[in-house]
Amino acid sequence: MKIRKINCLVLFSLLFSPTSVHAQSISSTDLSQGYLLKAGPLSFGGAFRALADTNAAILYNPAGLAQRKEIVAMGGDYLRNGLTEANTFGVSIVDTNAIDFISVGLSYDRDMPTIGGIDATIQQITLAVAHEFSPLFYLGASIKGYLTNIETVGGPDGVDMDVGLLVKPVPMVSLAFVAHNLAKGHDFEEFPFLLGFGAALDLRPHFRLSMDIVKDFKTPARNDLNAYFGSELRIVEGICFRGGFGLDKVRDNNFYSLGTAVAGPKIGLLFTFSQHLNPTSETYAASVEAYF
Repeated sequence: MKIRKINCLVLFSLLFSPTSVHAQSISSTDLSQGYLLKAGPLSFGGAFRALADTNAAILYNPAGLAQRKEIVAMGGDYLRNGLTEANTFGVSIVDTNAIDFISVGLSYDRDMPTIGGIDATIQQITLAVAHEFSPLFYLGASIKGYLTNIETVGGPDGVDMDVGLLVKPVPMVSLAFVAHNLAKGHDFEEFPFLLGFGAALDLRPHFRLSMDIVKDFKTPARNDLNAYFGSELRIVEGICFRGGFGLDKVRDNNFYSLGTAVAGPKIGLLFTFSQHLNPTSETYAASVEAYF
């Protein structure tokens, strides 16, 4: 087992090294990035922690689940990541009725990137809970188990947790503080310890603005701070256009994104296009949520 672990680390080093030809601008081995690129958060350029109003809050900020009132929401996500040639799938459910005063979310995510001609599979199951202490203060936490496999070589596996806080000093303003991978993040560069701060201005139904700043404490890159910006504009009742931009300094690969959201009383649909700038690659994402 020890020899296998050493071989795995060597393989990861070769695949994700900043000097790798395939990953010439990728200077981080953060494997969680694939399934964080869900259509909803990606349509805001990744600036979603202070919004956190869909099932994607399970991964971005579990505290946001407590905003959802008296619903059961089932979701499905698909993403084609041009950067890693990956097909990423996710399913989720959020229930705010089952337990008094607690919102519960459960998700399963599977990312299948191809890096340097090597196929990898990353799977994660996440259980999140959240509580509204007052209309101004929401707290949430999640426990997640992940399993990594690169062809026949096992990768870093473990159980970790995220903790999120959402503060609304006034109804139209949200502030978020999220710690990702608190347990294993100090040990695994592949699932690093991250601290995220988010802010959002919510003037629905007309428009929304959001921003996130995320610090990576485990990256070998010289720059460890990323910034994300997003906006939403309502076109007609139930249809919104979104756009965002990510300053990805960790991977030295900025991107922009565009999305269209169609919302009804029982179902919501979202389609997102994103493009990384250097090297150039295109990503397509779609999500659906049904409400009961």
